[in-house]
Amino acid sequence: MKSAREKILRRRILIVALCVIAIIIGIIVCVQIKKSRPDEYKKNRKQLEKLEQVDISDTEKQWEALEGANQKTEIDASKRNQYGVVELDSATLKKAFEGVLVVGDSFSEALDVYGILDAGSVVYKRGASVNGIDELIEKVISMKPSTVIMEFGCNDLQMYNSDIDGFIEKYKSQIRKIKDALPDTMICVNSILPMTEASIKEKAGREKQPQYNEAIQKMCEDEGYLYIDSCFIVEADSSLYEQDGIHMKKAYYEQWLSYIVEKAGL
Repeated sequence: MKSAREKILRRRILIVALCVIAIIIGIIVCVQIKKSRPDEYKKNRKQLEKLEQVDISDTEKQWEALEGANQKTEIDASKRNQYGVVELDSATLKKAFEGVLVVGDSFSEALDVYGILDAGSVVYKRGASVNGIDELIEKVISMKPSTVIMEFGCNDLQMYNSDIDGFIEKYKSQIRKIKDALPDTMICVNSILPMTEASIKEKAGREKQPQYNEAIQKMCEDEGYLYIDSCFIVEADSSLYEQDGIHMKKAYYEQWLSYIVEKAGL
């Protein structure tokens, strides 16, 4: 605790010192300009007054944001589990997902229901298709996250069926809305999870999940997004399925998010 306080104190002293130096330099420049160019003096005096009114707390917040951006979660590769994932505890996951937004359907909803992530880190719509998520996209843009994890496709398998190109075009257009509004935001797109054989037979289109994922991966490569394939977690342990053979138990989501942290460098 003591070292943390000392670090904060040193940072505040440095910020104050830099502000004082900037003001002194501004005064000197203004005095020189006043003697030679009165009009420019008035202009620069206004700028100096703005500088004098700078809120140091705002400057400190910007400093902390910059420091936080460089603090990635430490991953100990020697601790990989049977899924090949370094599982992170709840506190570490929530910390890693600060400023990150998971957007999706009922799979994303589970993150909120199970309390794995804070409610402010998840935006979802149960049963959602990429064809009807305009409101979700608008909400994402309004929240201005640093990273967005897109998780859609399960409900689109039967809706688009063989029209994989149509699905990709719609998905692409939805993601571009985010990228156009938030050009500095990192976009990650998750794979569509496999279902059990029994569930695949229930509705047409579900058997095309591998082809859909191939198309999603290509879209990510073409658009410059990060593709996250979490299918291997389910394929390694069929006990992760809920009774419907589609949705997942809590253990999957913990592995999934831990993998995202490593893959996306959160």
